Amino acid sequence: MMTQNLYPGEHYRFGSQPLGYYGLGSTGSQLSSEEDLIFDDLIEEYGARFEKMERLTKLAFRAVLANYLYQLEICESALASPPETLILEAIDQTYPALWQEEPHLCEYLEQIAMLDKTRIESLLEALTAQLHHDHLLTKKEAA
Repeated sequence: MMTQNLYPGEHYRFGSQPLGYYGLGSTGSQLSSEEDLIFDDLIEEYGARFEKMERLTKLAFRAVLANYLYQLEICESALASPPETLILEAIDQTYPALWQEEPHLCEYLEQIAMLDKTRIESLLEALTAQLHHDHLLTKKEAA
């Protein structure tokens, strides 16, 4: 196994960055906004690199956010106001079982949907990097 000589969590140093790297969450050197508190709560529950979140949950999280942004873009291009339930629809269309399996994550998704698209895109970038890193790590450990 590749990681047996590493300290717990050390393998995350290489290849994936904490949410703060993407401008998400508060840091000690700046005042926190209410938006940062959402990410601080996510970090507390799932880790700064989502290391406490299972791979399938990360994939579902990313898929719901991507679906939400896609539908939001469709509404905006049609010059229509998005429905307030758009994130709920995205959850139902992408992975309806998420409501039972990860109710806290659904609550976070509802809060995240209130943020601007740039912050959501940054979260998608962080999730994608983490999933990529997890995949590479799994392949190395299997070798």
